[in-house]
Amino acid sequence: MQNVVRSNKTMTEEELAKLKDVDWESYYRESAPAELKGLTNCPDCNSILIARDVQPELCCYRCGKKIAQ
Repeated sequence: MQNVVRSNKTMTEEELAKLKDVDWESYYRESAPAELKGLTNCPDCNSILIARDVQPELCCYRCGKKIAQ
């Protein structure tokens, strides 16, 4: 099980909009280790999930939904 750390700081709407507009797939491709496949989002809760080569399917840490890769 993963521990989720929540921040005590709040963000403005402008800061949230900037985060939503980031091309996370490109960012991740440039900075991730080679054994990681990429990012995907959970269709139910929209959490960002990290796909690895050794995982046939992902399980969302937030809602528990299984996602085929």
